[in-house]
Formats: sequence, C-alpha cells, structure tokens
Amino acid sequence: MYEVFRRVIAEYVHGEKLGSPSDDAQQWIQTTADLFYKQTPPFTPWSLDNHIRPDMGAIRRNAYYRMLGMDLNHAPAPDEQYIKAEEHNDDFVQTFERLLQEVWTGYRNRANATGTNPTDDSAIAFMCTTLRQMMQARRQGNKLSREELLAVVMLSWFHLTVDFNSPIVVSANASNSSAHERLRLLGEKVGLPAHSKSEHFFELSQPASRFLLRIDAGDFDDAANATLLYDESDAITYDVQDLITHWSMATGRDVKVTTVTTPA
Repeated sequence: MYEVFRRVIAEYVHGEKLGSPSDDAQQWIQTTADLFYKQTPPFTPWSLDNHIRPDMGAIRRNAYYRMLGMDLNHAPAPDEQYIKAEEHNDDFVQTFERLLQEVWTGYRNRANATGTNPTDDSAIAFMCTTLRQMMQARRQGNKLSREELLAVVMLSWFHLTVDFNSPIVVSANASNSSAHERLRLLGEKVGLPAHSKSEHFFELSQPASRFLLRIDAGDFDDAANATLLYDESDAITYDVQDLITHWSMATGRDVKVTTVTTPA
C-alpha cells in the first residue's frame, strides 16, 4: 500500500493522469505526504530518518526483519539502504505456524470426550511464551518502539483509506465494495499491481494484531489458559480460526495439514 499510494500522490502532484482531485482528496494528499512521505521534523514521535539511515522504507524493512524475521513481499528500491541485522527473530514464522497448527489440533478435538486427544496445551503455552520472549528481546531498552509506532500508524492510515470509498479512492475512480479491490484498482491505475494475496493480508491484519497483543501480554503463558485459544470460551478463538484460514491461503502453507517443525 505504501508504494501504491506513493505513486497515487505523485500522479496527482505531477500531472492530471488521474483527473482532478476533490477538495477532500486534496486535503488527504497533503496530509498523507506530510505524515509519511517527507523528512519528519525533529522531536516528533516518528522522527527516524537521518544521515545514518535516510530512507523510511529501509527503516521499516529493518524493523520487520529484526522483530519478525520477515521482509516485505516486494523488492527494495535501488537506492534503499536496507541493512539486515544479525540479531533478528529468524525462528518467529516457524514458531508461529507451529503454534497455529497446535491450536487447530485443539480446536478440532475440543469436543472429543473419548479416545486419544492429541491436543498439547503445554506446547501451546511454550510457543506463546517463546514468541513473547522473541518480541521482548528485540525491545530491550525500548529499541524499535518508535519504529513499531510508525509502522502501525502508517499501515492503519492506509488500511482506513481503502476500507471504504474514501475521497482519494473516489477521486481516482477506484470505488469498489472491498479494501483489496480498491487497492487493486489503484495499483492498476498507477502501474504497480497490488499483491495477488491482498485479500488475505487484509483479513489477517486485525485478528493477527489482537492475537499478538494477547501473546505479548503473556495471556497464554500458562498451559491452563491455552484452552482459551480453541474452546470458544473467549473471542480470541474466532480470531485464531480466521488467522489459520487466511495465513494458510496467503502463504500457501496449510497449517491444518502440514507439519511444521520448530528448531531444537
């Protein structure tokens, strides 16, 4: 979304390819450019760019890699100084997928009153604790706190922009009934295709956020609380079920059937 909207704004400020923006759309363009596409003034919460790390895209990639062991799904710009830190959570995705698999096992067997029940609440608690410790390890001394704030605020802003037929969406003639279709139309208009799995990424975003916040708070560190993730006594069960479905479809790795082995 960040790169698509960079091009949308560029088309409006450099020419008339997308037509004339409405007054509300012009206000969105100016506000968005001031917030996310210019060097931020000092002492603001996300004043992160400087001579040492001048590119906001590279700052965000570095933070994602350190915290999640993941990169963005598109190649960096040629001039993007993206540094992959040696200290990063390279086991995060593998552990997260194994956790989803264990929770799915619990959900599938939640009403199993007879026979063998393969649900392993201790394993669920262990992996939740492991993920929490990974995230906290990267935050020692409040490291990455401003980077996390910027990423959440920025992506929330762009998610909201395409979550309804907002003024900029209407002005660009990209109105539609869903966020991923609005993004797809915007991308087509500026020559930058949206990711083919955008629908699943949008569906993942909010349940993943709520789930990771609960893990970060240590809500499932105790095996006695692991059942909350699959026994339908807590709303988090439904978030995790949505996560399992859309994570599998977004990544092509079906955690309902695929065995994912965590490192020793």
